[in-house]
Amino acid sequence: MTDLKNIKDYDVYIATMDDADEILNLLKDTARWVSERHPDQWDSVIVGEDNEEILNGIRDHETFMIKNNEGRLIGTFTLYDYQNEWDKGLWGVKDDNAAYLHKIAIHPEFTGGGLGKEIIEWIIDYLTRKGKEYFRLDCIGNNEKLNEFYDKKCGLTKVGSNKGFSLFEKRLI
Repeated sequence: MTDLKNIKDYDVYIATMDDADEILNLLKDTARWVSERHPDQWDSVIVGEDNEEILNGIRDHETFMIKNNEGRLIGTFTLYDYQNEWDKGLWGVKDDNAAYLHKIAIHPEFTGGGLGKEIIEWIIDYLTRKGKEYFRLDCIGNNEKLNEFYDKKCGLTKVGSNKGFSLFEKRLI
């Protein structure tokens, strides 16, 4: 399926390797901003430990970009149609029709206006159209604001926690 709908007035693209530096820079900038508020989050992104995983997601056409009408990258996320090793460690090995969200980031200048919720709604619609049964993500367990966002604003269900992370899920079909 190549038909990607927009999010609000923003364009959504599947990233290519030509976009890698721009995505890495956005993720690192966002990680620094997040770490000012929650020091135990995303350190691995800041120091580059996740670069290989991020580049693999781009190379495998699993990373999406969100650009404004001026062509500026304002958001990114990666969707896996399978469990990576991280997911298996948190969720246990599952053999079902699920997609897993990783590395969702919004440029700090664009936070607070509802874009995060719009992205989650877009992902749910996209995965539903792809015939996925479950949408899953994890987030740091002690970030109450982020946990509340996924639960109360996005309608995801917290189905457990593991290793200090909250596990959220939505049944799609």
